[in-house]
Amino acid sequence: MRFVVYFTALKQSFADEAGINMDFRKTSGRKKENKMVIEMMGDVKLEKLVGADIMGDKLGLYARVVVPPHTAVPYHKHEGNGEVYYFLTGEGQYDDNGTVRTVKPGDVTWTPDGSSHGVVNNGDTDLTFMALIINS
Repeated sequence: MRFVVYFTALKQSFADEAGINMDFRKTSGRKKENKMVIEMMGDVKLEKLVGADIMGDKLGLYARVVVPPHTAVPYHKHEGNGEVYYFLTGEGQYDDNGTVRTVKPGDVTWTPDGSSHGVVNNGDTDLTFMALIINS
């Protein structure tokens, strides 16, 4: 089963650093039912492909994420899971525990349990990647 979720914006300081001018209404990284809820900046599209409903408790999420120009997945910490990103299209700035680097198609990132990351699309085309969350 596949479904699509649209997220709306949140963390002003992250946006300021990235040069993103957005309307922010809430805070990101809140917990809900012992699961991390990351609220995206702008109209980020997350298309869940496979989840715990199919894979049980080992898989948190497998999804295709589309980050439109001048929006972001805010910096957040993983607790109880790790996450892999595989970049498909576009280019962006990836923050891995405070170390920022450019990511482009074919790049892979890994954020282990207890670490933090975020990605900003400061380009003019969509930044698309696959996200895989593996529970500890």
